[in-house]
Amino acid sequence: MYRTHDCNSLRKTDIGKEVTLAGWVNVTRDHGGVIFIDLRDREGLTQVVFRPEENAQLAKEAHSLRGEDVIEVSGRVAARPAGTENTNLATGDIEVIPSRLRILNRADTLPFPIDAEPHNEDLRMTHRYFDLRRPGMARNLRLRHRIMKATRDYLDGQGYVEVETPILSKSTPEGARDFLVPSRLTPGKFYALPQAPQQYKQLLMVAGVEKYFQIAKCFRDEDFRADRQPEFTQIDIEASFVTPDDIFAVTEGMLAAIFKIARNIDIKTPFDRLTYQEAVGRYGSDKPDRRFGMELVDLGDDFRSSSFKVFRGAIDAGGVVKAINAKGFAGITIGQADELTEIAKLFGAKGLAFIKVENGEWKSPIVKFFSEAEKTALQSKLEIEEGDCIFFGADKWEIACEVLGRLRLRIAEIQKLIPKSEIWDFLWVTDFPLFQWSPEENKWNAMHHPFTRPKTEDIPLFEAKNFPERRGLRRRPQWRGDRRRQHSNSRARTAGKNVRNARRQSGRSTTALRPFAARIASWRAAARRYRARPRSACHARLWRAIHPRCDGVPKKQSGHGFDVEFTSRSRFSPAARTETSAVGREKMSEDVHSEQIKALRKMTPA
Repeated sequence: MYRTHDCNSLRKTDIGKEVTLAGWVNVTRDHGGVIFIDLRDREGLTQVVFRPEENAQLAKEAHSLRGEDVIEVSGRVAARPAGTENTNLATGDIEVIPSRLRILNRADTLPFPIDAEPHNEDLRMTHRYFDLRRPGMARNLRLRHRIMKATRDYLDGQGYVEVETPILSKSTPEGARDFLVPSRLTPGKFYALPQAPQQYKQLLMVAGVEKYFQIAKCFRDEDFRADRQPEFTQIDIEASFVTPDDIFAVTEGMLAAIFKIARNIDIKTPFDRLTYQEAVGRYGSDKPDRRFGMELVDLGDDFRSSSFKVFRGAIDAGGVVKAINAKGFAGITIGQADELTEIAKLFGAKGLAFIKVENGEWKSPIVKFFSEAEKTALQSKLEIEEGDCIFFGADKWEIACEVLGRLRLRIAEIQKLIPKSEIWDFLWVTDFPLFQWSPEENKWNAMHHPFTRPKTEDIPLFEAKNFPERRGLRRRPQWRGDRRRQHSNSRARTAGKNVRNARRQSGRSTTALRPFAARIASWRAAARRYRARPRSACHARLWRAIHPRCDGVPKKQSGHGFDVEFTSRSRFSPAARTETSAVGREKMSEDVHSEQIKALRKMTPA
């Protein structure tokens, strides 16, 4: 037996017992020949004291111990001398006086201190086994375990069935590029790693499973971003015969259970709800930070007849005039003003107008254009006081809201308005627009992804081609601390961009790209380069060579299903698919460039 107790279990009640412990040497201290060792295992620490007067031989052996040596000690539990107790340690009232020491393994020179944060990522990965011993990493592993257990326990109690779906599958058109795995048994054919278990959970709904979940591994061949990596895990949920309120309830209950078990935090349920229009209109973002105020205020009615041409012109053009009041920010420096102006221009504004209130005076060149009624309206709506600074946005609704939303976040950082303590502010953002206009492509694109079902009451708008008013049946939970991806660009536009990038990089048209064997070092590079949806006959042939799959996505045959992003997978009418370019499959002719396909197949491992 290596041990009778772990290093976090001994207390005052164990004083006098003979115990055996095993673990890593965390710290050694030599106090005038008396050796103190903090012995560590995954549960905690216990102090072991080697006194020469009690066992000289053991004390001599203990002198040779150093950090991360693996040892086993047997001895007696004793109370620490009065005044030496450690109240910050669970075992701080006792120590172990050893009668036997066994060195199980000696540690080499440490690549980095275990109690420090290594800044060299390559060094951490080279010594990953050592990196995972650090307290923070060990806590993360335990926390993840508790989260997954809480998820399974809660969903099982709600009648959901966990089903493990395959990893190797056929490629299906989704929002990102697939990771491809060549088939040894069928040369020239490829498996794709799943971006999500989308097809399989639809199959399960049609099969009558009704309530499915999975803690699923997903793989997307994308560039690294702050909230993106090629491999990640998601809680995947799908259900039949449910309404959005059913999904709200099960998700809120699941998150409440997770936070209680994993962090012992009670979160408020039900969550608050805001529509997309409300969230963006008040906070300038569809993932609003509500830990501080400074909400956007609409001033359109007050400046509709203004003599200030910038504001009036924006309103006459169908835009809006909005403002935020940065309390106590009248002392803004020139550098800060220049920074905020650059942020405004970066997100579409032509400039940045603001008013400082100092010594009872409104300081800004635009104030002279305001009537007394307009000043009174500003004073009332924005609650302007001495020391405030008011920032304006006058443009299209989307641009004005985003610019002020970005300024709001930056000003909050400058003024240190964001609390340092944890605040868990859960919020549902509902009624997202289904489409977004792309001036560059001169067409409407799916705002999130092309699989979102429109609201039933909005379906007649398809025939009227009234795209801006259509809403997707999509619900997304938001909370602070969760860095979610930006949705300013539709995932449905990715495929076309990839093809255009390939053209620009090569300096030639797509049809002029020559045989791949001489230009691409491996079949995988070729597959990545031409992963985008085909935009020509050449691409169509290459697409089929790299991705042997069926031509479409199966239709759902059962009740509405919702996944973890709460998007129904039901399909539109043929007319609707025509309007959504990312959903509709382009018809490609079967001709040319067979030699390129042959060259590509030759590069595939047999």
